[in-house]
Amino acid sequence: MITSVYAKIEYVTNTKMLFVANNWGYWVNVKPNSGFSRTDNNVLVFLHEMTFLAQNNAINKELYAFKSLKEKEWFKALLSINGVGPKTAMNVMVNKQEDVLALIKNNDLNGLLRLENINKKVATMLLASDVADKHYFKNQIMGTDKGSPSRDDGLDDNDNKDSSDDELLSELVIEAIDCLINLGYKEDQIKTALAELDLKNESINDSADLVAVIIKQIGLRTSEIS
Repeated sequence: MITSVYAKIEYVTNTKMLFVANNWGYWVNVKPNSGFSRTDNNVLVFLHEMTFLAQNNAINKELYAFKSLKEKEWFKALLSINGVGPKTAMNVMVNKQEDVLALIKNNDLNGLLRLENINKKVATMLLASDVADKHYFKNQIMGTDKGSPSRDDGLDDNDNKDSSDDELLSELVIEAIDCLINLGYKEDQIKTALAELDLKNESINDSADLVAVIIKQIGLRTSEIS
């Protein structure tokens, strides 16, 4: 599964984008204000793949592209809400994430209805969810509340490369967290293990490697306690 690539943007509309990476072309879904441009070259694209079962029982796959890891995780958080599909999630993402989360936390139905592309049905689903709490938990683990720095912060090319590397590592950590929770591990176990690891000194090529490292660390803690 492709999670992120450096790509050249060939074509972009309000809902679709074509990019080329490693001589392969990818036709993907984007939100209306995606931030991508045809002038983008060697830009980091974060991807989320979804699999659908068509009426003829054929398996269809769709890719959704985002400018940042924060956007991708917000999309995945919205998809976790009962009744929210990818189209609805993309429509919600036209609005600022911070605004939507604040209104959900304040249980502000009228405030949500004033936002773009959010009707009463969608607003009700958002308020009935625990999406704000879930997203906060992941940000606390990753320390990504403030987003990634940009050129305006006075960073040189090396600093921006380090920032991209950190963001890629953050993506692997979040994928590993999801996997471990699905395997039955507790959030506290994962959080403690991550706090004890120096991930940059580990040999990690993908999320599977990271899952193995975290499980090993959890095992070491369990052995020490027993």
